[in-house]
Amino acid sequence: MNKALTIKEKCLYLMKISKRRTGTQTLVVMGVMLAVIGVNYLFL
Repeated sequence: MNKALTIKEKCLYLMKISKRRTGTQTLVVMGVMLAVIGVNYLFL
């Protein structure tokens, strides 16, 4: 349950960032966040 909530929170955070910033910065941030989420999901 905690994993799902944290992933949802991270996704909402990404949405907020994407609304503020545009272009490659957003893609880089999204890529990093997806990598972090994937690592957390696999190893925790």
